[in-house]
Amino acid sequence: MAVALTLGGGCGDDDGGDNANQSWLDGGQGDAATLGDGGVDGGGQTDAQSGDCDSPTSGEVGEPNPAQGQVGHTEAAHWRFNRFAALTISFDDSTPGQANHGVPAMIARGLTGTWFVNPGTDPYQAYLDVWEVDAPQNGQELANHSMHHSGAADYAEAEAEIGDAAQVIWSVYPPERSRLHGFNNGGGTDWNVTASEYETLLDQYHCVERLHSTGIASATLAADLFPQIRDRLMLDPSAGGWADGWGLIHFHGLCDPVGNDNGHCICTTANPCEEWGEGVLSAAVELGEFTTFLDGLVTDNWVVDNVWIDGFIAVYKYQQLRDDASFLFVPLPQNEDELAIRLVSTQGLDPTLYDEELTLITNAPPTWTTCVAVQCGQILACEVVDGSAVYGARLGHGDISLSGN
Repeated sequence: MAVALTLGGGCGDDDGGDNANQSWLDGGQGDAATLGDGGVDGGGQTDAQSGDCDSPTSGEVGEPNPAQGQVGHTEAAHWRFNRFAALTISFDDSTPGQANHGVPAMIARGLTGTWFVNPGTDPYQAYLDVWEVDAPQNGQELANHSMHHSGAADYAEAEAEIGDAAQVIWSVYPPERSRLHGFNNGGGTDWNVTASEYETLLDQYHCVERLHSTGIASATLAADLFPQIRDRLMLDPSAGGWADGWGLIHFHGLCDPVGNDNGHCICTTANPCEEWGEGVLSAAVELGEFTTFLDGLVTDNWVVDNVWIDGFIAVYKYQQLRDDASFLFVPLPQNEDELAIRLVSTQGLDPTLYDEELTLITNAPPTWTTCVAVQCGQILACEVVDGSAVYGARLGHGDISLSGN
């Protein structure tokens, strides 16, 4: 039996948006797949599906999703890869310690971090190749912390602080990448604009404020950071945990107390580490504590199996697609041995902005032990888990056909 599904929109020439070059079934943290980048059997085009990418409009009338338990019932997994919880690792202020230690450490472990940068500041400019070459080319996510971390005296200055930083961030990624990006205006800054003007600027420059996670944990005191975060990811929200939610751990400075980072770092036995940046001391995490934390994330079996670790905007896009995009299930013409369904977003989310891959779960016929999923002529990673086909697909990329045996 085959099942065909469509998320509205055409095929396009997408290269994977934010996440490229790895099948999501590999379980990779933060670098999940382009559609058809190999799947479970090498990927590539299929003659039957190539060109079959037409989609209905978001207003098309549809029928209800088959009832839960019936063959064809489809829903989005709560988190990508059908993981138990999501985690974002973020950094503010583009400090020298982040450039010297943080970016290389994240890249070395295959982890995606979100770096809220200030492109107009001296610390950023001193490590321009790290921020504008090494980080984006190795899967890191740059976010907007304003151009100079100085606030704004009026609307024109606010537009320059937000817009100029956005332009820098957009310029370091391929033009087809979604322009949505994270935003935080900087602690201790004043913005002399109205709420309406502020929202207009955020919309104009596709900024998403850092307000959408289950909770944010400060990484200032990090001696036992990994077990603290692991426990929080397992703990029920009623007890202050992040179970089934999206946790965000937040760093400022990173310090190597042995090398002293050329005078940027101050660590004493009486006080936590601090890092100089723009003439201001920021609380910092000692390098050994930071790398111990990262090592835990990539070696602990429970975390590896249960936590999706990715950038802020990647998780935000998934969250919005999952929660805000309702789906109509429109039957397609059926053959005797084929059940066909079409899924259409009713919320009008722009697939060029909301390009994150959704993990979809479709109730499979009871005889299936394996499955093949194809979207717009490309083979997707698919596996049968507990009687359901589990696979990744993107809004606006045409029909999805499922078959199995």
